Order: sequence, then structure tokens, then C-alpha cells
Amino acid sequence: MDVARLLVASMECERDRLRYLETERGDDAARCFAERTMACYRSAVVRRSAPAGEPAHRVRLIGAYYYLKRYLCARRRDAGAGQSTPASLSGGIMKRNATAVWQGGLKEGGGTVSTQSGTVAGAGYSFGTRFEQGEGTNPEELLAAAHAGCYSMALSMVLGQDDLTPERIDTTATVTIEPDDSGFTITTVHLDVRARIPGADRGRFSAAAEAAKAGCPVSKLFNAEITMDARLQE
Repeated sequence: MDVARLLVASMECERDRLRYLETERGDDAARCFAERTMACYRSAVVRRSAPAGEPAHRVRLIGAYYYLKRYLCARRRDAGAGQSTPASLSGGIMKRNATAVWQGGLKEGGGTVSTQSGTVAGAGYSFGTRFEQGEGTNPEELLAAAHAGCYSMALSMVLGQDDLTPERIDTTATVTIEPDDSGFTITTVHLDVRARIPGADRGRFSAAAEAAKAGCPVSKLFNAEITMDARLQE
């Protein structure tokens, strides 16, 4: 069963239904539909009543439930005019930058990378740090850090939409780069996730983990297979 694909498909289905209602009947009708439908989905999943007793249907209902929850949260934010809302959650565009300076040839030269915030400032990298075991950073390590950080935040957000607050989320992202006919290609990224979440069961956690993997902005950047091992800790 392709859990991620089922989750995304169910979310897209609810999105299309809500867009139709907003266009044809207005925002209030769409909101009322979302509230009623979300309550029905939650009840079916918790009680494992039909069709939620069958694994694939259960995953679809969970994905749809999370989408409706996000939709209603966004509507509440829109209604709370004057409240401070991060640009990333209110639909605003954000831009972040980093710089790299390289001097010399590929194998003999070297460079530094720095981030806009200054958290990474002049970190050295070279052929040796990337393809051998030299001291310093490398692009794949920075991508792994970005993916691990982004995924952990995405999982926290998805859990929060189901009224769950994680105590701790530990994510390790492993980026694999391999040679190919054109040089090198990032082929896979593996996420190793361990989380402690009071009140969560394994079914809700697994669905949230897959939804976060599919929705994480950094996940969407990669033209590579993304795998995951997510475990809920006691």
C-alpha cells in the first residue's frame, strides 16, 4: 500500500470539493461542510467503523481529516485580523539566501559557504570534504540538515492540527549521491524519525509522519526517492 500516494490523493480530493463549494455556494457553506465532514471522518477513524476498518480507507480518511483541519485553521486565522501570523502560514512569500565563494580548480581549490542569518559563516568546503573524508562541510550535508529540520517542523504542524503536541522529534536525513553519466546525482534521501508524542497512537502517528513527508517543502525540492523509517517512542 502506497501510504503517501493515498494521503496526497485524499487531500487533493477534499481541496477540490472545498474550492467548488467556495465558488458555487460561498465561504460559509464550505466551512460548514468542512466542519461536519471532519467530525465524521474523525469519528470513523477513532471507532474504526466502516470504511475506516480497512487499512487503505483508513489512510484516506486520515489524509482528508488533516486537510480539512488545516483548511479550518486557515479560515480562523483569516478571521482573526490583526493577529500576528507568520508569512509562511498566511500565504506570504518568503525568500532566504546563502552564498558560496569558490577559489581555484576542482580538486586543488576550496571555498566557503555562509547563510543569510549568519548561523553558518564562512564554513569551509572542498573536493576533499565532499568526496573524501576531509574536515569541513559539503552541499549534501547542508541539504540533509535542511531536510531534517523542515521535516521535523512539518510533522509538528501536522500533529498540532490533530491536537497532538510532540515532546520531542529526532530526525536524521541521509542524502545519497552517486556517479552517473553526467557526473553525480542525488538518488535517495532517507529520513530516520523517532518521536515522543503524548496521547498519540501508532496509527495516527504513521499517518501524520507520511503526511509531513509528502508536504514538507524541502521534500518537494528533491528529484530523488525519499524513504522513511518513522517510529513512535514510549
